[in-house]
Amino acid sequence: MLNQLFTDYLSSRGLLHPEDPDISVRGKVRVGNISHIGGHKYAGNVIVYLPPEKDNWNQGGKGIWYGRVGGQADVERIVEETVLGDEIIQELLRGGVGI
Repeated sequence: MLNQLFTDYLSSRGLLHPEDPDISVRGKVRVGNISHIGGHKYAGNVIVYLPPEKDNWNQGGKGIWYGRVGGQADVERIVEETVLGDEIIQELLRGGVGI
């Protein structure tokens, strides 16, 4: 369900990455399935990976785990504030790397 909400919203904003895994398109977002997260009410159920800036590839990116993401409003907020705005949504945050 969340996968489709992210896909639909990113597509409506013109941000969805082409499905060809060999193509790297700057400014486009991929949506993928992951496993081994969730499982209890405090666990993350969405991971946002923000790659490093173009000139800082040796610095690594950011991995942000969000939990209790459950609907359209959360999806839109994550895209707008985190993916586009590079801001962490504290009330959804469950952990991360490089943040």
